[in-house]
Amino acid sequence: MVVISMKTFRNTTDPAYKKEKRQLYAACIIKLLAGAAGIAVASSLGPAPTWNMIARYAKTAGYEHKKLRQALRRLERRGLVRRRRKRDDGNEYLLLAKAGEREFFRYYRRPLILKAPDKWDGFWRIIVFDITEDKKRIRDAVRRHLKRLGFYRLQKSVFVVPCPCDEEINFLRNFYEGESEICLVTAISLGSKEIEARKYFHMHA
Repeated sequence: MVVISMKTFRNTTDPAYKKEKRQLYAACIIKLLAGAAGIAVASSLGPAPTWNMIARYAKTAGYEHKKLRQALRRLERRGLVRRRRKRDDGNEYLLLAKAGEREFFRYYRRPLILKAPDKWDGFWRIIVFDITEDKKRIRDAVRRHLKRLGFYRLQKSVFVVPCPCDEEINFLRNFYEGESEICLVTAISLGSKEIEARKYFHMHA
């Protein structure tokens, strides 16, 4: 009998499908630990999450607890994730090892670095995000991330930069699963905000 997943319309007995599922669970753990370590994103779990924190967070995204735990064991065996027990509270925390950091960048290609061109092309890149209140931690993480990249905040959820940033924004969309919530707009003028933005970026009028 062939078993078909209603979510993916894939043959769930196919070895390739099973491998993709294992990689998906491993990527989930690595991504969350990378965020907690501040490697490429602002943390939404705290500086060092416990297994229970990881499990609760992943459950909201539809990950199965058993498969998530199996993925964690595989990552530990590969030396990508390690545990550390804190003496003050007795909790056991999960940390990303150096090999895990390299794996993170393999999954997500590269760390986020915004490089300004030598000459301005005359266009502003405006980032607008509309993330609901129930995702407040993610919304705050996106906001802090944009600030670290050097974006100037025009409004609470509107940031601007005078250089190309398509790759960086696509990374944020994929990482935070906010394809429809994080928008990139190109404009030749910021209207009444033009002067203060130019001042912030040390641009000549």
